[in-house]
Amino acid sequence: MKYAQTHSQEFAAAKAGMDPKTARKYLKPVQLTHEAKAQRNWRTRPDPFFHLWPEVTAILEADKGLKAKTIMD
Repeated sequence: MKYAQTHSQEFAAAKAGMDPKTARKYLKPVQLTHEAKAQRNWRTRPDPFFHLWPEVTAILEADKGLKAKTIMD
């Protein structure tokens, strides 16, 4: 697609052997999916540990070396 710098997109696409729509897609700036999503301040599902969280924090504060799997057992 070096021809896109000196010629039209249609010419560059034809030279590269692709459809002009595809060439436009490749020449557009890429936006990653996590950048395209808008930030939200609400939960999408209920927190399954809501009622257990005070107990979990107490266990973690008592022994800082515990792993998450140990707490769930």
